Amino acid sequence: MEWTQTTVKLENGGAAPKMADHSDEQHSFRTITTAFIPFIGDDDSDDSGSEFVFNIEPTLLIDPHCLKIGEVMGEGSCSIVYEGLYNYQPVAVKIIQPIRASAISPEKKERFQREVTLLARLNHENIIKFIGASIEPTLMIITELMRGGTLQKYLWSFRPETPDLKFSLSIALDLSRVMTYLHSNGIIYRDLKPSNLLLTEDKQRVKLANFGLAREEISGEMTTEAGTYRWMAPELFSIDPLPVGCKKCYDHKADVYSFSIILWELLTNKTPFKGRNDIMVAYAVSKNIRPSLEEIPEDMAPLLQSCWAEDPNNRPEFTEVTDSLIKRGQLEGSFSHVSIGENPNPKPSIKLNPGYPITTPSHPIPFTPFYHAQPSSLAEVVPLVAPPSSSAVICILTLPPAAAGRQLPHSPSHTDLLGFCEARGLFSEPQRLDLDF
Repeated sequence: MEWTQTTVKLENGGAAPKMADHSDEQHSFRTITTAFIPFIGDDDSDDSGSEFVFNIEPTLLIDPHCLKIGEVMGEGSCSIVYEGLYNYQPVAVKIIQPIRASAISPEKKERFQREVTLLARLNHENIIKFIGASIEPTLMIITELMRGGTLQKYLWSFRPETPDLKFSLSIALDLSRVMTYLHSNGIIYRDLKPSNLLLTEDKQRVKLANFGLAREEISGEMTTEAGTYRWMAPELFSIDPLPVGCKKCYDHKADVYSFSIILWELLTNKTPFKGRNDIMVAYAVSKNIRPSLEEIPEDMAPLLQSCWAEDPNNRPEFTEVTDSLIKRGQLEGSFSHVSIGENPNPKPSIKLNPGYPITTPSHPIPFTPFYHAQPSSLAEVVPLVAPPSSSAVICILTLPPAAAGRQLPHSPSHTDLLGFCEARGLFSEPQRLDLDF
């Protein structure tokens, strides 16, 4: 039995339903398996991608029967993103197009597998949280739901006004830090642009999404022209004739160039290379033409110029970009609580339940997150972090049930969280900490 139909079948005569704010309003969603109609195909059906064999860890796959889909949140060239529920928890559901899995090309399947594998092993506060994936009845990636929308739509919403400088610097710092994390792990993102950056509901933080083009950096083998023209580095374009069989090579510095264009947008709220088509943009960038600096704060221009330098070797690493942004933010008052080398995130205000005993350990805990997932229907992630001061901070964050049973990063020397904490006198009985960020 095959699954066919090129669009998701929803209620209300095919119209996208309104999303429910509570899990008991299930009439607004349809299960993913009933969102398609069964079709008995013949031998002439297009199975062009059937030779591709997925190699995805089974623990990363979810049961599609537990998934319900709602209204469309966004649409790209290769996928549609829906708001949905997974085990009654709000999620985002990215469905790869075309919907029938057997009709998807091997290249798209390989990209899907790479994205799932990358998302599952990445762990950063500015990367969208991966919940699971599905191969049948169609290719889907399920992640946390970001209600703030894309940075692109947010900037569009108040044009021609420019964003507050503190906001722009804060978003740029978030992006610089997550790119530092990716590059330190040997990963090139290759498609940095505002539409791939998702805002939190309060519009104060940004998270990187859509890892379809991201891949591990391999020296001398990065030749595929990947990305979106307005944000692509000049070394990705092949404007001048090359010898037969040769391609331009690039490395992680291509991401630094893309970052510079986003930073320019944050500071001006204008479209880069407006009025030019892709070919015109490629030609301009290859000829070292860059967006205007006329409306850029004078002390920000050097950072932009270094990041979009024609020679990738002259562009800074993201660690340097981060330091520059922190220094600039301190002058502006954006990150007055941050100094170079410290965590830029304010310490959460922790409300303890009545009668909850907690003591400071007599010796510092290593500055390494420690994670533990309880083997019940409710999974909890517990980072134990020792900041530069000697006191320890304990945070218990609740994840949706979908995270139960997932293999989470943990300290190799301690596998029992409660025993680890009790041995250090942190608490005698497990209690919930309510976080007020």
